[in-house]
Amino acid sequence: MEVRRSRQLRFPPFRLDRDDACLWRGTKAVRLTPKAFAVLQCLAERHGQLVTKDFLLESLWPETVVGDAVLKVCVREIRKALGDRVGAPRFVATVHRRGYRFIAGVTDSEPRPERDGASERSPVGSGPTGGGFRYRGPAHLVGREPALDRLQRGIEAAWRGTRQIVFVTGEPGIGKTGVVGTFLERVTVDPRVWIAHGQCVETYGAPEPYLPVLDAFGRLCREGGGDWLVTLLRKHAPTWLAQMPWLLDRTDRDALQRELLGATRERMLREMAEAVEALTAEAPLVLVLEDLHWSDTATVDLVSLLARRQEPARLLLIGTYRPVDVIGSQHPLEHVRLELHTRGCSQELSLEPLSEAQVADYLRERFAGHAFPAELARVINRRTEGNPLFMVSLVEDFVARGLIVIRDGRWELRAVLEEVEVGVPENLREMIEQRVRQLGEDERQVLAAGSVAGMEFSAASVAAALQRAPAKVEESCDELAHRYLFIRSLGAGEWPDGTVASRYRFVHALHRNALYEGISPARRRELHQSIGEREEVAYGDRARDIAAELAAHFEQAGADRRAVRHLAEAADTATRRNANSEAAGYVGRALDLVERLPEAERVAGRLALLEQLGQVRRAMGDVRATVEGFEALARYAREQGRADVEARALLELGGALSWIDRDRSLAAVEQALVLAPGLPDEALRAHVRGFVGCQRILLCGWRDEDAEACRLAIDAVRRAGARRLLSLHVGRYAHLRSYQADYRAACRTAEEGLRLALEVSDAYHYMTCQFHRAWALLHLGEWQELRGVLRDGLQMAERNGHRLWARGFRFQTAWLLTHVGNFASARALCEQERSPGAEIQMDQLLGSIVLGFAHLGSKRHAAALRAFQEVTAQSTLMRSILLMPLRLGLGQYWLARGQLGRAREHMQELCRLAATSGERTYLALGRHALSWTALARRDLPAARRELAEALDAVDGYEVPLAEWRVCATAARVELARGHRVKADAYWTRSAAVLDRLAASLKDDADLHRSFLAQPAVQMVRRHGRPAARRLKVARRALR
Repeated sequence: MEVRRSRQLRFPPFRLDRDDACLWRGTKAVRLTPKAFAVLQCLAERHGQLVTKDFLLESLWPETVVGDAVLKVCVREIRKALGDRVGAPRFVATVHRRGYRFIAGVTDSEPRPERDGASERSPVGSGPTGGGFRYRGPAHLVGREPALDRLQRGIEAAWRGTRQIVFVTGEPGIGKTGVVGTFLERVTVDPRVWIAHGQCVETYGAPEPYLPVLDAFGRLCREGGGDWLVTLLRKHAPTWLAQMPWLLDRTDRDALQRELLGATRERMLREMAEAVEALTAEAPLVLVLEDLHWSDTATVDLVSLLARRQEPARLLLIGTYRPVDVIGSQHPLEHVRLELHTRGCSQELSLEPLSEAQVADYLRERFAGHAFPAELARVINRRTEGNPLFMVSLVEDFVARGLIVIRDGRWELRAVLEEVEVGVPENLREMIEQRVRQLGEDERQVLAAGSVAGMEFSAASVAAALQRAPAKVEESCDELAHRYLFIRSLGAGEWPDGTVASRYRFVHALHRNALYEGISPARRRELHQSIGEREEVAYGDRARDIAAELAAHFEQAGADRRAVRHLAEAADTATRRNANSEAAGYVGRALDLVERLPEAERVAGRLALLEQLGQVRRAMGDVRATVEGFEALARYAREQGRADVEARALLELGGALSWIDRDRSLAAVEQALVLAPGLPDEALRAHVRGFVGCQRILLCGWRDEDAEACRLAIDAVRRAGARRLLSLHVGRYAHLRSYQADYRAACRTAEEGLRLALEVSDAYHYMTCQFHRAWALLHLGEWQELRGVLRDGLQMAERNGHRLWARGFRFQTAWLLTHVGNFASARALCEQERSPGAEIQMDQLLGSIVLGFAHLGSKRHAAALRAFQEVTAQSTLMRSILLMPLRLGLGQYWLARGQLGRAREHMQELCRLAATSGERTYLALGRHALSWTALARRDLPAARRELAEALDAVDGYEVPLAEWRVCATAARVELARGHRVKADAYWTRSAAVLDRLAASLKDDADLHRSFLAQPAVQMVRRHGRPAARRLKVARRALR
């Protein structure tokens, strides 16, 4: 009798380890008594052969007198461990009165040798020690060794640090899941390999963003990596960790708030890519995403990024999809797969139908030692066209119908081939339906309810739908899973309300679809309703976690009110994941359903959803779509007599239009102002007036009454406790404080706005406040603190992909560089943010102004004029406060070119603008420049008058950027008049201001050196030191 002498024997999903005397199922040890293990080993070593009772007794009980009963006990224990059935065995068949035959296919399997360096990694992967989810392929996989070899080469390449992206493709039932499952079963032998497995799910509406990826990494965190992996995500991918709150306690969740403020889709994608690279620094990650033809756009974007990155990664990403559902369709995977294939970033593994020879191989493995006629394989192959799922279903149907039976320990065909072909369904769908009909009524009801619950489902959901005890449902499902009929077990799961029940998954989507479509429409609605209600209660306050799933249940149940509510919640969840296109899809679906509600609910629901859609589009950065959305909301609110909603919509509309059309923006907010007196809520009235007042100042210029409206709005919304509105108005008011040169008050106001923005998690308001704070600190001369603010703002903007704000902070950094005399760096910083030939945008106006100053400082006068003229050409985008530095720059340009009349024209307009709001820095700089035009005309009295006005503007105010320049010029004028004492006083005052500015740069040697190297600064300091000494001597003489 031939005996296999391998150290390990495999008969999927089991592995028998002879050295350790242990039976494994996937990565879990299966308990067997020593004698039962010995019997199993003896049978498996002689698989396909009859092993007589006498042989077993003599071999395993050589010196003990025992009877057949002891063998029966051992075989019963083995069958229980293997999930085998006497009537339809898959592993151990009884040969009547003679013995037993091990009928499953058995392969030799040697353990993998340890790789060098394995001990350096403290946490293991999700292999044998991972626990939880188990990976296994079908019991008898044939014809797929080339595919498995290709995947094996992929993991070997991943070990070398070369990322691998492999798409496994094929028609439904071709065996994609089987190939991947078998490969994972093999990979789990190595405990160093991380395995993350995610599943896309067929839905009735838009798929949930990142669902398979969150599923994969959530499971990996719970089972394979534990605290170590959570720590890695906390460091490299906090935006993803925030989407899995069950992994964090409240303290950790709160700590993430500041870091995640303003996170964008781009940041989420980048973070996961970096986390994968960190995770795979020492060992590979096999990331499986199944059924990508049902995936969302965000997941496809992540696959694309993981494939295209050039950094080393020990990554093997396996994605499965059906070509028929992707190629030639509008699915985003179609474009991505073509692009990746063209770039050589991915490979496709197309599974073909089985050949007749491979069908024969399957019969040989499934029915070891069978006595079937050779033509049976040809018949099965012809009828199934080589589709593995159809083939397996057909063969199991033959067994169930008694056409294939065991006789004397051997499988035989109990019918002629012509009879076998009778009644064979025409296609796989009919085959599945036929197998469903063969089930008992109880089993059919359980599976039908499961098909309504989802591709994966809890026994508790099915129990609620059928009004049965969960334990009874589990018994039915476990029996079906043991027979591998339609479903397989996923282990236990727990709901937030504490309900614990087994979870199951359909073996194939075709099984679920056939069962689902076999339910009558009325019964289907009832089941959806019952399941939706039970899961809604189970999740309670956490219902948002499964909002998309609940929305689908209630939509199919005709419970439109509930469906609309959960769709809105699903959109919120998508927005938090920065999947705004998916969020817009959920809101769009809700807008369709809300039309079915009674009129009062329909109006209220449509208003809320239109407002939500506008906010989603704003978050997407789609200005024109945002404008269209809020225009539609304002129009509908007007038709319904909802002035409060119309007013809010008009303000949002005005804010969006301010980026593209100043006149339309003003018209929109003025229309809201007309509605304000009739609004019932005081805080809303104040909000409208304050918003309009600020918008007028920003777009048209300063008016005291508009500024007062902004201040009153802050008071009103603060009293009302409207924290989000307070965050908005405080942030905007900080800027108005700078209009009046009250820079310290502007900083304090901005700091309050920052705290409020964090409180309400509003990244836009946060960065608005940082920008206004930076503006104030620049003009205040607090340049050390300014650099910290700019670093913080730029870091947040860059991390989250906010290009507009990143540009703004870089332009302010360049502006600081012009003040310290580093004009070349300022030019480079501005120019790298500008696209040659591209139309200038509103957010780039500051950059063009700063670039003009940088050119002026380098005496590149023609370039400076071009930069300033770019701004003057954009009158419809201009912000009023930018007019002051613009006029200053143009005046300095014309003064440098000797065009005194044109210079005087710009400086007089600058003084008018600054005087209107009381902006002392620009008022003083304007008067100072006018004094220079007078000096150039040799009009000393006029120069002294302008200087007196300039000195009056700086006296008693913190305006250092103007003060040192004005005092330096006053010193020169007084010196020319022969008034040395007055001149010394001005030299000393100017030098003292410069010393304070230089002190704020001491922590940056380059900036400090550049600032002190400026000729004008050196001149002041050269005069300032002796002037200070002379003043000191003069004061002593007076005493």
